[in-house]
Amino acid sequence: MVTAIVPNIRISTHKLSEEECQNPNLVIKDLFYTFSYDEIKVLIWEWLVSTFCENFSTGFDSDEKVMITVLYEKIERLIDAAHILYSNEKQL
Repeated sequence: MVTAIVPNIRISTHKLSEEECQNPNLVIKDLFYTFSYDEIKVLIWEWLVSTFCENFSTGFDSDEKVMITVLYEKIERLIDAAHILYSNEKQL
């Protein structure tokens, strides 16, 4: 369980603007505006491989590090948006 590793984690939508909180689909549009579907799949795979097989600081050039970092931020926001959508549906 992740919270056992990071016990002080808190759930919030602090990464989203008020407009994005009202319309979480904007976050999905932003993700696919920034990266294509294929780019996301490749970057996630490279991220996983680097976690287990390589050293992030030496395994990627600076452009690749930036792309993986931006993707991480987009995924974090996507999780916030998905949580809003899930919470709204649960209340129905």
